[in-house]
Amino acid sequence: MAVPWIKVRTNVRDQREVFVTARQLGLARDHVVGLCVRFWAWADGQTTDGSIDGIRPVDIDAVVEHEGFAAALAEAGWLLVDERGIIIPNFDRHNGESAKKRVLATERKRRQRDDEQPDHGHALVTPET
Repeated sequence: MAVPWIKVRTNVRDQREVFVTARQLGLARDHVVGLCVRFWAWADGQTTDGSIDGIRPVDIDAVVEHEGFAAALAEAGWLLVDERGIIIPNFDRHNGESAKKRVLATERKRRQRDDEQPDHGHALVTPET
């Protein structure tokens, strides 16, 4: 059985939204990234389109075990809350099956290109015996 995974950009710590959330919560950016990963991993198991009916900010705070996290994400623009529940903007870019398929296809194409690259005249040198 495949292990579930989520996509996380290597520069997420430097995103504007992480700065805003860290400032709101009085936390280090690395701590905020950890909370975001926990939240995104949970959300990935709950929705395919970023919308989760019936969930309130207090529920998200419970998921990540940090009071005020959902409000800070909303302030940063990474979470929308309405009367039905929550919406994670642009969820399909980074999460869900379609995003995972795109990432895997990109990686497969990159490996294929690497395998097809010519050696550019670099010869394997072996010692003479």
